[in-house]
Amino acid sequence: FNVNASLSDEDSIRVYLTFVDEIEAVGNYVSGTFRSMLDQLDDGIVAVDNLGRVIYTNRRFLKMMNVKHAVGLYLKDLVDLYDNKNRVVNLEFPLEANIYSYLWLGKKRRSVIELVINEMRESDGFIIGYLLNFRDMSVRENRELEALEFAYKDAQTGVYNRHYLNELILDLESKQTSNLGVVMVDCNALKVVNDAFGHDLGDAVIAKTADILWKSKGNLDSVIRLGGDEFLVLKRN
Repeated sequence: FNVNASLSDEDSIRVYLTFVDEIEAVGNYVSGTFRSMLDQLDDGIVAVDNLGRVIYTNRRFLKMMNVKHAVGLYLKDLVDLYDNKNRVVNLEFPLEANIYSYLWLGKKRRSVIELVINEMRESDGFIIGYLLNFRDMSVRENRELEALEFAYKDAQTGVYNRHYLNELILDLESKQTSNLGVVMVDCNALKVVNDAFGHDLGDAVIAKTADILWKSKGNLDSVIRLGGDEFLVLKRN
């Protein structure tokens, strides 16, 4: 409600209560810059009232659910949740603030998600609804893989670096891998190229060498820049 009060006379106050629909209230609150920020998240964000009716979503949630709109619909009609034993999970209201890992079955694809539930409270502590965060775990895994890929790659040439080599040696030792071939490669007279034509051309020679080695490797081979103009090619059958 919107509340307005005024003096009626010396002994009384007149109070006006105007009902404001929950969807309109939340929609007015989540606006402008804040709404734009939520739309940029990789997580699906949805706010529901105490009965489970959707009162706000960001764009990612709509994309995850493959729907054009969800406000006014009930969460149970949009989301199918399953546990790790493929049993249906019903979100019973009132909800409890918690973090859950479920197997979520969408209309288009099956995804493992992490569901974070938070209560939405007014200043007096009254619960007016819940904010649910649907985190697609495949997105997190892809980001972690991208981070590892970035850490293991040489920035100048795009082949693997010494950090990758150290991790590879540990992996090969743990698996007691044998039957390996090692090829050491360097660029002859690189110092002459740098002195005569400049370091930009020298860098181009290193990059071209790395490119030739990478295109010549087999599916299981690894091309690693040890530093400067030195490369190592690890060949596996």
